[in-house]
Amino acid sequence: NTKELQYLRQGSISIIPSSSFQISNFNIENNSTYSHKYYPETRGLSLSGQLLDSISKEPLAFKEITLSIIDQKNFIPNLSKIDGRFYFSLPEIKGNYDLFISTKKEEGVHPMILVDRDYDTEIIDLPNPPFKLSSQERLTVLKLAQTLQIKRNYFTKIGIQKLDTFLTPFYGKPNNILYLDKYINMGTLEEYFTELPGLVSIKNHKNKKSFSIFSTLHDMSVYSPLVLIDMVAVEDYNRILAVSPLGIEKVDIIPFPYVYGDFIYGGIISIRTRKGDFGGISLPKTGLFFNFDFIQDKVDNQNSGKLNRIPDTRNTLFWKVFSLENESSLEITFKKASSYKDYWIIIQGIDKNQNIIIKKYKLK
Repeated sequence: NTKELQYLRQGSISIIPSSSFQISNFNIENNSTYSHKYYPETRGLSLSGQLLDSISKEPLAFKEITLSIIDQKNFIPNLSKIDGRFYFSLPEIKGNYDLFISTKKEEGVHPMILVDRDYDTEIIDLPNPPFKLSSQERLTVLKLAQTLQIKRNYFTKIGIQKLDTFLTPFYGKPNNILYLDKYINMGTLEEYFTELPGLVSIKNHKNKKSFSIFSTLHDMSVYSPLVLIDMVAVEDYNRILAVSPLGIEKVDIIPFPYVYGDFIYGGIISIRTRKGDFGGISLPKTGLFFNFDFIQDKVDNQNSGKLNRIPDTRNTLFWKVFSLENESSLEITFKKASSYKDYWIIIQGIDKNQNIIIKKYKLK
Protein backbone atom coordinates (compact mmCIF):
# COMPACT_ATOMS: atom_id res chain seq x y z
CA ASN A 1 0.00 0.00 0.00
CA THR A 2 3.00 2.32 -0.05
CA LYS A 3 3.22 5.05 -2.64
CA GLU A 4 6.06 3.33 -4.53
CA LEU A 5 4.17 0.06 -4.90
CA GLN A 6 1.26 1.85 -6.54
CA TYR A 7 3.45 2.31 -9.62
CA LEU A 8 4.88 -1.19 -9.55
CA ARG A 9 3.09 -3.26 -12.19
CA GLN A 10 5.60 -6.10 -12.65
CA GLY A 11 8.13 -7.64 -10.32
CA SER A 12 8.82 -10.56 -8.02
CA ILE A 13 7.77 -11.49 -4.52
CA SER A 14 9.69 -13.81 -2.21
CA ILE A 15 9.45 -14.96 1.40
CA ILE A 16 12.78 -15.74 3.04
CA PRO A 17 14.39 -15.74 6.52
CA SER A 18 15.04 -12.25 7.80
CA SER A 19 18.78 -12.87 8.11
CA SER A 20 19.41 -14.10 4.56
CA PHE A 21 18.69 -10.98 2.51
CA GLN A 22 21.08 -8.18 1.66
CA ILE A 23 20.54 -5.18 -0.59
CA SER A 24 23.44 -4.41 -2.93
CA ASN A 25 23.74 -1.25 -4.96
CA PHE A 26 25.06 -1.63 -8.50
CA ASN A 27 26.49 1.26 -10.48
CA ILE A 28 26.39 0.82 -14.26
CA GLU A 29 28.87 2.88 -16.25
CA ASN A 30 27.47 4.30 -19.46
CA ASN A 31 30.90 4.77 -21.04
CA SER A 32 31.69 1.06 -21.09
CA THR A 33 33.80 -0.10 -24.06
CA TYR A 34 32.45 -3.64 -23.90
CA SER A 35 30.81 -4.78 -27.15
CA HIS A 36 28.57 -7.84 -27.16
CA LYS A 37 28.41 -10.52 -29.82
CA TYR A 38 25.52 -12.47 -28.34
CA TYR A 39 21.84 -11.70 -28.65
CA PRO A 40 19.80 -11.91 -25.43
CA GLU A 41 17.80 -15.12 -25.03
CA THR A 42 14.45 -13.58 -24.19
CA ARG A 43 12.23 -16.37 -25.55
CA GLY A 44 14.13 -19.56 -24.87
CA LEU A 45 17.55 -20.92 -25.81
CA SER A 46 19.37 -20.07 -29.01
CA LEU A 47 22.33 -21.33 -31.00
CA SER A 48 24.60 -19.06 -33.02
CA GLY A 49 27.82 -19.32 -34.98
CA GLN A 50 29.58 -18.45 -38.20
CA LEU A 51 30.05 -20.14 -41.57
CA LEU A 52 33.52 -19.67 -43.08
CA ASP A 53 35.55 -21.01 -45.97
CA SER A 54 38.15 -23.29 -44.38
CA ILE A 55 40.85 -22.22 -46.87
CA SER A 56 40.31 -18.49 -47.42
CA LYS A 57 38.77 -17.92 -43.95
CA GLU A 58 36.25 -15.62 -45.63
CA PRO A 59 32.62 -15.65 -44.42
CA LEU A 60 30.12 -17.55 -46.54
CA ALA A 61 27.07 -15.34 -46.93
CA PHE A 62 23.51 -16.39 -47.72
CA LYS A 63 24.15 -20.13 -47.49
CA GLU A 64 21.57 -22.62 -46.28
CA ILE A 65 22.35 -24.14 -42.88
CA THR A 66 20.23 -26.88 -41.36
CA LEU A 67 19.91 -27.98 -37.75
CA SER A 68 18.59 -31.38 -36.68
CA ILE A 69 17.82 -32.44 -33.12
CA ILE A 70 18.54 -36.15 -32.89
CA ASP A 71 15.76 -38.23 -31.29
CA GLN A 72 13.32 -35.37 -31.87
CA LYS A 73 11.08 -34.99 -34.91
CA ASN A 74 12.39 -31.52 -35.62
CA PHE A 75 14.38 -29.95 -38.44
CA ILE A 76 15.26 -26.25 -38.69
CA PRO A 77 16.70 -24.57 -41.83
CA ASN A 78 18.34 -21.17 -41.74
CA LEU A 79 20.29 -18.74 -43.92
CA SER A 80 23.67 -17.26 -43.04
CA LYS A 81 23.93 -13.47 -42.90
CA ILE A 82 26.25 -11.29 -44.99
CA ASP A 83 29.03 -11.79 -42.42
CA GLY A 84 28.47 -15.56 -42.36
CA ARG A 85 26.75 -15.44 -38.98
CA PHE A 86 23.72 -17.64 -38.30
CA TYR A 87 21.20 -17.78 -35.46
CA PHE A 88 18.85 -20.61 -34.50
CA SER A 89 15.96 -20.17 -32.09
CA LEU A 90 15.73 -23.55 -30.37
CA PRO A 91 12.44 -25.21 -29.42
CA GLU A 92 11.29 -25.46 -25.82
CA ILE A 93 12.45 -28.96 -24.96
CA LYS A 94 14.14 -30.27 -21.82
CA GLY A 95 17.09 -32.53 -21.32
CA ASN A 96 20.28 -33.35 -23.19
CA TYR A 97 20.28 -34.03 -26.94
CA ASP A 98 22.70 -34.51 -29.81
CA LEU A 99 22.54 -31.84 -32.50
CA PHE A 100 23.71 -32.03 -36.09
CA ILE A 101 24.28 -28.82 -38.02
CA SER A 102 25.32 -28.89 -41.66
CA THR A 103 25.38 -26.95 -44.91
CA LYS A 104 25.22 -27.89 -48.57
CA LYS A 105 28.35 -28.94 -50.42
CA GLU A 106 29.21 -26.72 -53.39
CA GLU A 107 31.98 -26.98 -55.95
CA GLY A 108 34.92 -24.74 -55.12
CA VAL A 109 33.60 -24.00 -51.62
CA HIS A 110 35.09 -25.50 -48.46
CA PRO A 111 32.60 -24.72 -45.67
CA MET A 112 33.63 -24.71 -42.03
CA ILE A 113 31.01 -24.31 -39.30
CA LEU A 114 31.96 -22.56 -36.08
CA VAL A 115 29.46 -22.70 -33.20
CA ASP A 116 29.60 -20.08 -30.46
CA ARG A 117 30.16 -21.16 -26.88
CA ASP A 118 27.21 -21.14 -24.51
CA TYR A 119 28.94 -18.49 -22.43
CA ASP A 120 30.90 -15.33 -23.14
CA THR A 121 34.69 -15.58 -22.79
CA GLU A 122 35.38 -11.85 -22.70
CA ILE A 123 37.39 -10.68 -19.68
CA ILE A 124 35.12 -8.86 -17.26
CA ASP A 125 36.43 -7.02 -14.23
CA LEU A 126 34.18 -7.70 -11.25
CA PRO A 127 34.60 -6.29 -7.75
CA ASN A 128 36.26 -8.62 -5.28
CA PRO A 129 35.21 -7.44 -1.82
CA PRO A 130 36.43 -9.31 1.27
CA PHE A 131 34.10 -12.09 2.37
CA LYS A 132 33.14 -11.31 5.96
CA LEU A 133 30.11 -12.59 7.82
CA SER A 134 28.44 -10.96 10.75
CA SER A 135 27.40 -13.02 13.76
CA GLN A 136 23.82 -13.16 12.49
CA GLU A 137 24.97 -14.18 9.01
CA ARG A 138 27.12 -16.95 10.50
CA LEU A 139 24.05 -18.37 12.23
CA THR A 140 22.16 -18.25 8.95
CA VAL A 141 24.94 -20.09 7.10
CA LEU A 142 25.09 -22.71 9.86
CA LYS A 143 21.34 -23.32 9.60
CA LEU A 144 21.62 -23.61 5.82
CA ALA A 145 24.35 -26.25 6.17
CA GLN A 146 22.32 -28.18 8.74
CA THR A 147 19.12 -28.15 6.69
CA LEU A 148 21.10 -29.20 3.60
CA GLN A 149 22.31 -32.32 5.41
CA ILE A 150 18.77 -33.11 6.55
CA LYS A 151 17.51 -32.67 3.01
CA ARG A 152 20.13 -35.03 1.58
CA ASN A 153 19.38 -37.74 4.14
CA TYR A 154 15.59 -37.63 4.28
CA PHE A 155 14.47 -36.39 0.89
CA THR A 156 14.51 -38.23 -2.41
CA LYS A 157 14.88 -36.55 -5.78
CA ILE A 158 12.19 -37.54 -8.24
CA GLY A 159 12.98 -36.71 -11.85
CA ILE A 160 10.22 -36.19 -14.36
CA GLN A 161 10.23 -38.74 -17.15
CA LYS A 162 11.57 -37.33 -20.41
CA LEU A 163 8.96 -37.41 -23.13
CA ASP A 164 9.23 -36.89 -26.86
CA THR A 165 8.17 -33.26 -27.17
CA PHE A 166 7.36 -33.49 -30.85
CA LEU A 167 4.74 -36.22 -31.11
CA THR A 168 4.39 -35.41 -34.82
CA PRO A 169 7.10 -34.25 -37.24
CA PHE A 170 7.50 -30.57 -38.07
CA TYR A 171 5.64 -31.12 -41.36
CA GLY A 172 2.58 -32.54 -39.60
CA LYS A 173 0.89 -35.88 -40.09
CA PRO A 174 1.50 -37.07 -43.66
CA ASN A 175 -1.27 -38.61 -45.73
CA ASN A 176 1.15 -40.58 -47.90
CA ILE A 177 3.30 -43.10 -46.03
CA LEU A 178 5.28 -45.95 -47.55
CA TYR A 179 5.54 -48.82 -45.04
CA LEU A 180 8.22 -51.20 -46.27
CA ASP A 181 6.91 -54.14 -44.20
CA LYS A 182 3.79 -54.28 -46.40
CA TYR A 183 5.80 -55.47 -49.40
CA ILE A 184 8.24 -58.24 -50.19
CA ASN A 185 11.87 -57.68 -49.28
CA MET A 186 13.92 -55.96 -51.96
CA GLY A 187 17.65 -55.48 -52.27
CA THR A 188 17.86 -51.70 -51.94
CA LEU A 189 15.66 -48.80 -50.94
CA GLU A 190 15.72 -47.58 -54.54
CA GLU A 191 13.77 -50.62 -55.73
CA TYR A 192 10.80 -49.67 -53.56
CA PHE A 193 10.53 -46.41 -55.52
CA THR A 194 11.21 -47.88 -58.98
CA GLU A 195 9.30 -51.17 -58.74
CA LEU A 196 6.23 -49.97 -56.83
CA PRO A 197 3.72 -47.44 -58.14
CA GLY A 198 3.83 -44.33 -56.02
CA LEU A 199 4.43 -40.61 -55.82
CA VAL A 200 8.24 -40.74 -55.79
CA SER A 201 10.41 -41.38 -58.83
CA ILE A 202 14.18 -41.60 -59.23
CA LYS A 203 16.02 -39.65 -61.90
CA ASN A 204 19.55 -40.43 -63.06
CA HIS A 205 21.73 -37.79 -64.71
CA LYS A 206 25.44 -38.49 -65.31
CA ASN A 207 25.42 -41.23 -62.66
CA LYS A 208 24.00 -38.79 -60.14
CA LYS A 209 20.59 -39.75 -58.82
CA SER A 210 17.88 -37.42 -57.55
CA PHE A 211 14.34 -37.62 -56.18
CA SER A 212 11.21 -36.29 -57.80
CA ILE A 213 7.62 -36.23 -56.53
CA PHE A 214 4.70 -36.61 -58.95
CA SER A 215 2.37 -33.61 -58.79
CA THR A 216 0.20 -31.47 -61.04
CA LEU A 217 1.41 -28.35 -59.24
CA HIS A 218 3.87 -26.27 -61.26
CA ASP A 219 5.96 -25.32 -58.20
CA MET A 220 6.86 -28.96 -57.63
CA SER A 221 8.93 -28.94 -60.84
CA VAL A 222 10.69 -25.69 -59.89
CA TYR A 223 11.91 -26.56 -56.40
CA SER A 224 13.81 -29.65 -55.30
CA PRO A 225 12.30 -31.84 -52.58
CA LEU A 226 13.72 -31.89 -49.06
CA VAL A 227 15.13 -35.37 -48.43
CA LEU A 228 15.62 -36.37 -44.79
CA ILE A 229 16.84 -39.49 -43.08
CA ASP A 230 16.01 -39.50 -39.38
CA MET A 231 15.34 -35.75 -39.68
CA VAL A 232 18.82 -35.00 -41.06
CA ALA A 233 19.10 -33.46 -44.53
CA VAL A 234 21.34 -35.58 -46.76
CA GLU A 235 22.42 -34.66 -50.30
CA ASP A 236 24.22 -37.85 -51.33
CA TYR A 237 21.14 -39.53 -52.76
CA ASN A 238 23.18 -42.36 -54.28
CA ARG A 239 24.16 -43.56 -50.82
CA ILE A 240 20.62 -43.18 -49.47
CA LEU A 241 19.14 -45.27 -52.27
CA ALA A 242 21.77 -47.97 -51.73
CA VAL A 243 20.80 -48.42 -48.07
CA SER A 244 19.51 -51.84 -47.05
CA PRO A 245 15.72 -51.60 -46.59
CA LEU A 246 15.83 -54.00 -43.63
CA GLY A 247 16.66 -51.08 -41.32
CA ILE A 248 14.05 -48.72 -42.80
CA GLU A 249 10.67 -48.47 -41.07
CA LYS A 250 8.76 -46.08 -43.32
CA VAL A 251 8.95 -43.15 -45.72
CA ASP A 252 6.76 -40.07 -45.21
CA ILE A 253 5.89 -38.21 -48.41
CA ILE A 254 4.57 -34.64 -48.58
CA PRO A 255 3.48 -34.17 -52.24
CA PHE A 256 3.07 -30.39 -52.28
CA PRO A 257 5.32 -27.33 -51.92
CA TYR A 258 6.42 -26.78 -48.36
CA VAL A 259 7.41 -23.33 -47.11
CA TYR A 260 9.70 -23.33 -44.08
CA GLY A 261 10.95 -19.88 -43.11
CA ASP A 262 12.88 -18.43 -46.04
CA PHE A 263 12.94 -21.71 -47.94
CA ILE A 264 10.56 -23.40 -50.37
CA TYR A 265 10.87 -27.13 -50.96
CA GLY A 266 9.28 -29.16 -53.72
CA GLY A 267 7.73 -31.53 -51.21
CA ILE A 268 9.33 -33.61 -48.47
CA ILE A 269 10.64 -37.18 -48.48
CA SER A 270 11.35 -38.23 -44.89
CA ILE A 271 12.97 -41.63 -44.37
CA ARG A 272 12.71 -43.07 -40.85
CA THR A 273 14.94 -45.93 -39.74
CA ARG A 274 14.01 -48.48 -37.10
CA LYS A 275 16.94 -47.72 -34.78
CA GLY A 276 17.57 -44.06 -35.61
CA ASP A 277 21.05 -44.92 -36.98
CA PHE A 278 20.67 -43.12 -40.34
CA GLY A 279 20.64 -46.44 -42.15
CA GLY A 280 24.35 -46.89 -41.53
CA ILE A 281 25.40 -44.09 -43.91
CA SER A 282 27.90 -41.41 -42.96
CA LEU A 283 26.56 -37.96 -42.22
CA PRO A 284 27.69 -35.10 -44.49
CA LYS A 285 31.33 -34.12 -43.97
CA THR A 286 30.31 -30.46 -44.08
CA GLY A 287 28.35 -30.99 -40.86
CA LEU A 288 29.11 -30.75 -37.18
CA PHE A 289 27.85 -33.22 -34.59
CA PHE A 290 27.82 -32.17 -30.92
CA ASN A 291 25.95 -32.51 -27.65
CA PHE A 292 23.78 -29.71 -26.26
CA ASP A 293 22.19 -29.11 -22.86
CA PHE A 294 18.69 -27.70 -23.07
CA ILE A 295 16.71 -26.56 -20.02
CA GLN A 296 16.97 -29.28 -17.41
CA ASP A 297 14.00 -31.29 -16.22
CA LYS A 298 12.26 -30.18 -13.06
CA VAL A 299 13.27 -32.22 -10.02
CA ASP A 300 10.83 -32.53 -7.14
CA ASN A 301 11.97 -33.28 -3.60
CA GLN A 302 9.76 -35.72 -1.74
CA ASN A 303 10.03 -36.92 1.84
CA SER A 304 11.08 -40.52 2.18
CA GLY A 305 9.02 -40.85 5.38
CA LYS A 306 5.85 -39.34 6.79
CA LEU A 307 5.49 -35.65 6.05
CA ASN A 308 4.47 -34.72 9.60
CA ARG A 309 7.66 -36.23 11.07
CA ILE A 310 10.21 -34.66 8.73
CA PRO A 311 11.04 -30.97 9.31
CA ASP A 312 10.53 -28.52 6.48
CA THR A 313 14.08 -27.50 5.51
CA ARG A 314 13.27 -24.89 2.89
CA ASN A 315 15.15 -21.61 3.02
CA THR A 316 12.95 -19.82 0.49
CA LEU A 317 9.28 -20.39 1.30
CA PHE A 318 7.85 -18.61 -1.71
CA TRP A 319 9.03 -16.96 -4.93
CA LYS A 320 6.96 -15.81 -7.86
CA VAL A 321 7.09 -13.31 -10.69
CA PHE A 322 3.88 -11.29 -10.88
CA SER A 323 2.22 -8.83 -13.20
CA LEU A 324 -0.49 -6.39 -12.14
CA GLU A 325 -1.20 -4.96 -15.58
CA ASN A 326 -4.81 -6.11 -15.45
CA GLU A 327 -5.17 -6.73 -11.71
CA SER A 328 -5.29 -4.42 -8.72
CA SER A 329 -4.25 -6.96 -6.06
CA LEU A 330 -2.25 -10.14 -5.59
CA GLU A 331 -3.09 -13.03 -3.27
CA ILE A 332 -0.56 -15.69 -2.32
CA THR A 333 -0.57 -18.76 -0.09
CA PHE A 334 2.43 -20.65 1.28
CA LYS A 335 3.39 -23.22 3.89
CA LYS A 336 5.46 -22.07 6.84
CA ALA A 337 8.78 -23.82 7.45
CA SER A 338 10.00 -25.18 10.77
CA SER A 339 13.61 -23.92 10.75
CA TYR A 340 13.17 -20.18 11.24
CA LYS A 341 10.95 -17.82 13.20
CA ASP A 342 11.19 -14.45 11.50
CA TYR A 343 10.65 -13.98 7.79
CA TRP A 344 10.62 -11.10 5.36
CA ILE A 345 8.31 -10.57 2.44
CA ILE A 346 10.52 -9.07 -0.27
CA ILE A 347 8.91 -7.24 -3.18
CA GLN A 348 11.21 -6.17 -6.02
CA GLY A 349 10.51 -4.63 -9.37
CA ILE A 350 10.92 -1.72 -11.75
CA ASP A 351 8.39 1.08 -12.23
CA LYS A 352 7.43 2.75 -15.50
CA ASN A 353 10.38 5.17 -15.13
CA GLN A 354 12.87 2.27 -14.84
CA ASN A 355 13.45 2.96 -11.16
CA ILE A 356 14.32 -0.04 -8.99
CA ILE A 357 11.84 -0.63 -6.16
CA ILE A 358 12.68 -2.92 -3.23
CA LYS A 359 10.35 -3.23 -0.24
CA LYS A 360 10.54 -5.64 2.68
CA TYR A 361 7.97 -6.40 5.35
CA LYS A 362 8.44 -8.32 8.59
CA LEU A 363 6.47 -11.54 8.92
CA LYS A 364 6.28 -13.48 12.19
